[in-house]
Amino acid sequence: MNKGLSRVGFSCSTVFAIVGFCSVGTAHCANVTWVGPDASFWDVTTNWDPGPPTAADDVLLGAFNTSFRSVNVGVRSFAGTSGLTISSGGLSVTQASSLGTLSMTGGALGGLGDVTISNGASIIHGSMHGSGTTTVRGSTRVEVLALDGGRIFRNEGITTQTLTVDMNWISRDAMEGGNGTVVNAKGAIWNSDSSSFGNWINASSQGPEDTGAAAVFTNHGTFNTVGGRTTVVTTAFNNTGIVNVEVGRLRFDGGTLTQNGTLIVAAGATLDYAGGERQQAHTFNPVGTTLNGTLSISDGAIVNFSAPFTIDRSTASFRQIGGRVMGADLTIGPMASALLVSAMHSGPGTTTVQGTATTTGLYLDGGRIFRNEGVTTLRGGVDLNWGNAIGNGTVVNAKGATWNSDSQGFSTNSIGATRQNEGDTGEGAVFTNIGTFNHIGPGSISVSTGFDNLGRINVKGGSMTFQYAFDNRGEVNVSAGAMFGAYGNFANSGRLEGRGLVLAPSDNGLVNEGVIAPGDSTGTLNFLGNLTMAAESHLQFQLTSLADFDKIGVGNAVSLGGKLEVLNLGYSPIFGDTFKIISFKERLSSNVFSEVTWSGFGPDVAFSVTYNPNDVTLNVTAVPEPSTWALGLMGGGIVGGAAMRRRRGSMQKVDG
Repeated sequence: MNKGLSRVGFSCSTVFAIVGFCSVGTAHCANVTWVGPDASFWDVTTNWDPGPPTAADDVLLGAFNTSFRSVNVGVRSFAGTSGLTISSGGLSVTQASSLGTLSMTGGALGGLGDVTISNGASIIHGSMHGSGTTTVRGSTRVEVLALDGGRIFRNEGITTQTLTVDMNWISRDAMEGGNGTVVNAKGAIWNSDSSSFGNWINASSQGPEDTGAAAVFTNHGTFNTVGGRTTVVTTAFNNTGIVNVEVGRLRFDGGTLTQNGTLIVAAGATLDYAGGERQQAHTFNPVGTTLNGTLSISDGAIVNFSAPFTIDRSTASFRQIGGRVMGADLTIGPMASALLVSAMHSGPGTTTVQGTATTTGLYLDGGRIFRNEGVTTLRGGVDLNWGNAIGNGTVVNAKGATWNSDSQGFSTNSIGATRQNEGDTGEGAVFTNIGTFNHIGPGSISVSTGFDNLGRINVKGGSMTFQYAFDNRGEVNVSAGAMFGAYGNFANSGRLEGRGLVLAPSDNGLVNEGVIAPGDSTGTLNFLGNLTMAAESHLQFQLTSLADFDKIGVGNAVSLGGKLEVLNLGYSPIFGDTFKIISFKERLSSNVFSEVTWSGFGPDVAFSVTYNPNDVTLNVTAVPEPSTWALGLMGGGIVGGAAMRRRRGSMQKVDG
């Protein structure tokens, strides 16, 4: 039973059994006329001429108001220009009938015949059954309307719904089998006013042979949500007219929206696709759709975008809590935002974030690309091969974009690819970073997929570790107190800098074929494991003073090679000064740097390198004569300071 119906106490006891009407082919019996007094009761015998109507009679109500109660009556037809009030019992017709107004506080109206109400209706609690059509014109208010047995409720005026329309309310006999339908006609207006309780448009299941699955609300006119609460639709909803989600939420919870008209979601309002018990699949048609508010996917819904769609207004947003996005490209434009909670995106197509997005769980599959061109914040996990579709997904953090891995309040963030079976291992899954990837907060992020870094990684807190191999081709900065590294083969062909800890516990440790530049300004960069400096390696050290300079600490063995570059950051050389720039447990194979260079010093400054058992020491071996040094200072030989921290000038050198 629908929540709204049960709340107001409308029950099956008010529904009538259709009795006594003439069978097909029976001759018309008589006209029966209402004669007495206005607003009196149908079941009073003296109100009729020649007597109470029977199943074969046409009933003439004239301009009188009539009240119907406590009986079950079938007639051929009725006609009146004033009002009929039904409070209980049931009234049925077999032929076309008409009224001025209709008021229902209980009871039932129906049968095979059509009923037309020309001046509006008030349906507080009302049931309509049988295969005819009830047409309302004028202004109608519906609180609880129960349809069944093929009944069509057709609005040709302005209908305001304040609680429930149930299109499959009861299953008692053959006349009530099957559901009803609602039609909001062209030019008509249906207002779903949820300001009091929230509204329902549904079809109750009466069992396996009468599920209400065929029930449909068809909108050819204008359908408005008014009031600030939720309108829940659990049936099919076909729109060829205009749907205005003006305020509150229009939620398709197991019901489906077929959109072939105009759909407008106002700022502050929400269009919500939900899955219901059947994990309902929906098709989203962008044609005719204007989104100024929120597009929501929830509760296991599957939403297929039939054409590319861009959400791009400052008041617009995309909200997905569970469920799945499929089909054509979905773009969150520069002015819009997205929230993705346990959100799956699968199949061919690209989901692009150009504005802002936050995700606590993103699952990709079947070739789906998630492309960040704005600012995306991860607070949870990304799985690039979550579902059973063949092939994995990929993530691209584009040039100029920012991806924040935020571990504030989260012990672990992750980027991985679940192995589904032998034919769908996820091994080709890759996170490609061309922009800026920041890990912030005290927690960690673990990466167990391919990760192609062509941009910049900033580890500002906690730790970022790769469970397998990692080859850095971009920039990595590890802040003080943070850790960055890989448990498999670790290579740096880009730039590695900072004041934190670099983890490289594999047999090969870290193999540097790019640039290692310890410090932010100056500082110490520590390595846990081995450090190998290949022939292409560059080590850059800055000197500020005898007490303030860059250092590298290696927890295990070091193999030296490549170029050592010494850069001035304000240091005035003094003959005999020494700087212990690298410390280690052991040095392998007595390797040395192939070249040592320095820049930013006077023309007569010279350095040498001493290779000790557990460190490499830089020595000042020459300084200019005082007069030469002064001239060098005046000529700007050592200026530049922090503003030119990493600038490469002309460099003097000595061979290793």
